[in-house]
Amino acid sequence: MTTLRPDRETRFRTLYAGAYADVLAFAQRRGIPDQAEDVVAEAFLVVWRRFDEAPRKADDARAWVFGIARHCLLNARRGQGRQDALAVRVASVAPAGDGPGSRRPS
Repeated sequence: MTTLRPDRETRFRTLYAGAYADVLAFAQRRGIPDQAEDVVAEAFLVVWRRFDEAPRKADDARAWVFGIARHCLLNARRGQGRQDALAVRVASVAPAGDGPGSRRPS
């Protein structure tokens, strides 16, 4: 298991505290509001994993976080589109009485 470098953790916590609310508002305005918190959590997970690549200047790092959040939003939209398309395909193929609780006569 890797140990945390105090400066890295402190920098991440500072960036998180300063950007979280704005990134959440960004995700709520541009994405599916019900999924905004999940998108932001995914974005900050990516930020943590790639934190060694983060710009050192606070404003640049903040912009970098918003770029990552944007990519996470796009991924969530694509996923939602695939889920919606699958639901349409399943609904068009499955007869009305073929649900999980229905029984076929033997």
